[in-house]
Amino acid sequence: MAEKPSQDAKNSPSVSWSDTVRFIRQLGHDLRNDLNAIELQSAYIGELEKNEEVLGEIKRLREMVSGMA
Repeated sequence: MAEKPSQDAKNSPSVSWSDTVRFIRQLGHDLRNDLNAIELQSAYIGELEKNEEVLGEIKRLREMVSGMA
């Protein structure tokens, strides 16, 4: 005997796979843009800064951001 679909399955919205993929691609693109902007801005600040301790922190920040992008 086949089971009836649960009430949640009946009420949940149906999203096509292509729409889901397109959304995830756009989200990834937007996140990479923001991460790249952070990396570029931190590179610029690193060029302006003279304090070695701050330069070390900027370098660490750039490494973390580029690892996520």
